[in-house]
Amino acid sequence: MDSVLVARPRLLETLDTAPGRVVMTAPAGYGKTVLLDQWALTRPGEPTRVSGAELTGPLLDGIRATLHPSAAGPGTVIVDDVQDASTEHLANLLDLPLAPDARLVLSGRSAPRDALVRARMRRTITEIHGTTLAMTDAEITEILPDLDAAALTSLRELTAGWPAGVRLAALAWQEGANPRAFDGRDRLVRDYLQHDALATADADILTALRALSGFEIVDADLAREVADVNEATFASVTGGPWFLNPVDRRSRRYAWVPLVRQSLAYDSETASPAAFRARLARGAEWAQRDPERALEAVSLHIRAGQPAAALPTLRAELIPMFASGRLFELVAHIHALSTEDVGNPSLATIIAYAGVMTADVFCANEWTDAAEALWERDGFASTDDEAAFLTLRAHLSRSGLRQMREDADRALKIVSRQSPWRSPALLLAGSAAAMADDDAVALLDEAAHEARKVGVAPAEMLAAAERAGVAVNRDDPRAAALVESAVALAADEHWSVYPHSALAFALRARVRARTGDRDGALSDLRRAAGMRPLVGPTLPWLGIQLRVNLGEAAEILGEAELAQVVRWEAEELAGRLRDAQHLLPTRPAAEPAQYVITAAERRVLPYLSTHLSYEDIGRRLYVSRNTVKSHVTSVYRKLGARSRTEAVSIATGLGLFEDSTGHGVPLPDNVGVIQLNGRPHP
Repeated sequence: MDSVLVARPRLLETLDTAPGRVVMTAPAGYGKTVLLDQWALTRPGEPTRVSGAELTGPLLDGIRATLHPSAAGPGTVIVDDVQDASTEHLANLLDLPLAPDARLVLSGRSAPRDALVRARMRRTITEIHGTTLAMTDAEITEILPDLDAAALTSLRELTAGWPAGVRLAALAWQEGANPRAFDGRDRLVRDYLQHDALATADADILTALRALSGFEIVDADLAREVADVNEATFASVTGGPWFLNPVDRRSRRYAWVPLVRQSLAYDSETASPAAFRARLARGAEWAQRDPERALEAVSLHIRAGQPAAALPTLRAELIPMFASGRLFELVAHIHALSTEDVGNPSLATIIAYAGVMTADVFCANEWTDAAEALWERDGFASTDDEAAFLTLRAHLSRSGLRQMREDADRALKIVSRQSPWRSPALLLAGSAAAMADDDAVALLDEAAHEARKVGVAPAEMLAAAERAGVAVNRDDPRAAALVESAVALAADEHWSVYPHSALAFALRARVRARTGDRDGALSDLRRAAGMRPLVGPTLPWLGIQLRVNLGEAAEILGEAELAQVVRWEAEELAGRLRDAQHLLPTRPAAEPAQYVITAAERRVLPYLSTHLSYEDIGRRLYVSRNTVKSHVTSVYRKLGARSRTEAVSIATGLGLFEDSTGHGVPLPDNVGVIQLNGRPHP
């Protein structure tokens, strides 16, 4: 596991600068031994290295002499496997007087808590735990240098930086495993846990770990009431080297290393599927009693095979989750639901809205279709229900701007004044009017007012941005002030994750660029451009507005590459809407291949000039053979090529390679064109 050495200077510095005594404890696979091997080489003289089981009276005398202030030189003592030391011997060791430059390092999977308490109170030890030993992104890329940003984030979250987990992923990918499918069920992970990391765990500890593995966050109450784990066993589980880390200072709740939990959960479910699902169901009922764990209850119900039981909580939490900026978390659980599980058209409408607001094309379209079918079957219970569905359909605008405006106008006509759907209806009616170059100011002002009154902040911020956009397009002297007001709303951290916030920053980039504030304009441009994946897939009309404003700002600032990309994207969106061509600049955007080739395809492109097979390319990029084949087929289509040789020749002629040997492409990843007809990607 440690054959590839990773430099970890930040940890070596911690060991060097820590005063006197260091206690380093973490589960197996955190690189403690290798780190100490590296550090020992930097110490003067030959460090004394012993195991915890060897800490007897005579050996303690020798260690005392090595570390004592009267010793000839700065002594270094490293005690490995400190979990095997007795509390008494460890306490005696920590009480030894040390020379100023001496170092005593105790390392192991755990340490007797009683022996550490007094040293903590006297502040004579520095403690290093798994959270500190976890790998950073830079350290992970030393092992897997070809990971793209998304894959790196995914692996870090899956492993929580656990070094053994990162290395196991690298080994699995070298053996041909699909990187996207790697998880705790992988044979390498299960073997390592069984024969190394968990090999010393008692039977009751293993039983408790498997019983708790169905839950991402555990505490003593859940352990007792749901998993039948008593308090003493739970204390042993959370106090030992079993991959559960406290999530708060009170150490009442513990979070798993996800990769380990997945592996244990797989074994537990395989051994007894019925018992595993029964625990999940009990956990869902238990979580429902705590409002803060409502999302967990939804997930557990679905995983337990009880989607119907999740629906009441799901419906109750959708709006609050949206209001707190956490809707993305909920949409992940919605994907586990089938439209057949939901027979309520109002709930289907709200679920579809969640897809719209998170740019989840599949969720938005599937649930909109389901809602429409259910409304046709059951009829609308009220005009407000009909208005809710009409505003959903207007947001998606799947039948073009004309139909969007008809839906929005109809919704505004029938919605009650007290309805929460009134502000979205006003916003959509105003936006549609503005895009038709009709008078929209009164509608947008009223939309912002109504949204503010009922606390629908996204509708307020977008209404303010649309109103500001009208002023900017008309060269209204109040435009700058209106833009600043819209940005003030869009900058709120709770709401900045939603597509509603992007337009305000694009407008300010445009205004600042016009007035010569280059630095400010570039800052806004980067922020708004970075939100492109969210704005367009489910809100094409807003996506066009965003890109048109970005394009003008980019052209003024001399950012020709970005200007070309966003204009091409705007044309693609307008083509999908069919009746939105009038929103585009009069000068059409070209479609050179460097703006169409995606970031993922650009990683494959240089390898086309080699003899490597799809499988060999996949190994180097840590993707599957089928993924490579898909990217190559797409590149051929976009370049109009029929072979590797022809693709390389065309790509070289278009300047897609920095030189004829095919190393890199000029378009940076954060500018690459957004895929607008499916799930977005940067």
